[in-house]
Amino acid sequence: MMIVLFLRGTVRAPRVMLALLGLMWIVCGAAYHWAYFTQINAAARGFALAFVIEGALLIAFAVTTDVRIYAGRDLRTALALATMVYGLALYSLVGWIGRQRGRRQLHRQLSPTCVTSNPVIGL
Repeated sequence: MMIVLFLRGTVRAPRVMLALLGLMWIVCGAAYHWAYFTQINAAARGFALAFVIEGALLIAFAVTTDVRIYAGRDLRTALALATMVYGLALYSLVGWIGRQRGRRQLHRQLSPTCVTSNPVIGL
C-alpha cells in the first residue's frame, strides 16, 4: 500500500503515508519493544517510548503540515523505492530462507519498519 501511495502521487498520499508510518512505529514500540523485548532487556522500555513518541510525531506532522513527497525519475527515488521493496517484501523472504536452511538468523535484526520509513522520510 505504501508503494502504491508513493507512486500515485495524489495530494493526500504523503499525509496518509506519514500517518501509516506513524502507526507502524507506535505498533512496533508497543507490541515489540514493550510487550516482547522488555522481557529480554530493561532498556527496551526506553526504545518503546521513543518509538511511540516518533510515531505520534509522524502522525502529528501528517495532520498539521502540508507534506510533499516528490517521486521523480532520479536516483534518489529509485533508491527509496528499492529500500521500501526490501523492507516490505525481501526482508521477510531473506528471513524465511534462513529458517529453511536451519539457521536462526540469516541477517541482522533490522526492523522492517525502520528500513521502510527511512526512504519515505528522506524524500
